[in-house]
Amino acid sequence: MRWGVDVRLNNSLLRSINNVRSKTEEVLDKKIDAFCDEVVSKAVSRVPKKTGALSRSITKVRRASLQYKVGAYVHYAPYVEWGTGTLVDVPTELKSYAILYKGRGIKQVNLPAHPYLFNSVEEERIKLFKDLKKNLSKEIRRS
Repeated sequence: MRWGVDVRLNNSLLRSINNVRSKTEEVLDKKIDAFCDEVVSKAVSRVPKKTGALSRSITKVRRASLQYKVGAYVHYAPYVEWGTGTLVDVPTELKSYAILYKGRGIKQVNLPAHPYLFNSVEEERIKLFKDLKKNLSKEIRRS
């Protein structure tokens, strides 16, 4: 462009924006961390008691800022969640994910579904979004 006006944010304003961004990320990370703790707690309480190894394996892992994973380390965890054989019960919105854990059909084992993880995530997700909508700006101003 040969002629015009430069439009830039001054350094002071850029620092303020970066400071708000940093505080926002801190607040969000704490909230997501607490969300994951609640999901783990609920999931552990919902697992059938005879699967002690499963309940002990449910945990959260922090991958990076704002990135966590909640899950279980035992190989049979998805089969407890969704059931097996003719008793499989997968919510429609999770079918493409659940298909990754489809058995090979070598033997017929019919175990009923005992949802513990995804329903816990959904309940806590609703609470998290309401909390963020209501309190995020207030917490950023306070921090």
